[in-house]
Amino acid sequence: FHEKYPNIELELLEGRSIQMRSALMEGKIDVAVMNLSKVLNTTDLTSVSIFEEKNLLAVPSNHPEYLKYVNTKKNHTNPLFLLKRIPLLSTKPGQNLTTIVNYVLNKNNIEANVILETGNLTTAINLVATGLGCAFVPEEGASVCVHPGFVTYLTINDPDLKWMLSIVHRKDAYVNSIAQLFINTALEIWNKK
Repeated sequence: FHEKYPNIELELLEGRSIQMRSALMEGKIDVAVMNLSKVLNTTDLTSVSIFEEKNLLAVPSNHPEYLKYVNTKKNHTNPLFLLKRIPLLSTKPGQNLTTIVNYVLNKNNIEANVILETGNLTTAINLVATGLGCAFVPEEGASVCVHPGFVTYLTINDPDLKWMLSIVHRKDAYVNSIAQLFINTALEIWNKK
């Protein structure tokens, strides 16, 4: 964006989804980039989808319960059952991932043993690599923080664990020309990938 529009200043604000949504509703920011899912209530937002992504279950590769899962006939069942045997490192309340994971766990009658909450997915993955527990991680995060031999990423066949990376704004808000340039540039970049 800065290469294309060097004279336009953008301010980057990072935070949990609940903070971004609040800033949008209060008119403190024009647009936000966040992940959206049908599980989340987004009736007050207008969104432009960038790409769809799965949320994967990161498990410690050498955890005895995971090894048992791999080495038995149970490896053809839903990997979510591992959360009955391996603790969960959760994202903090107010993050869209937390809402989605809680929804999926409730839907599957799984009461996970949450031993830690973090606001940082890299921290969660690094802790999975130590064998502390499992964590849900978006595909993009998994592709960046791999930990070969220490973390295994499992796909859960549940459509509720998919989401769209989206650019959102308040439904009743005017999208100014700079915000629209940002949206167009983001779409242009992602469509090239």
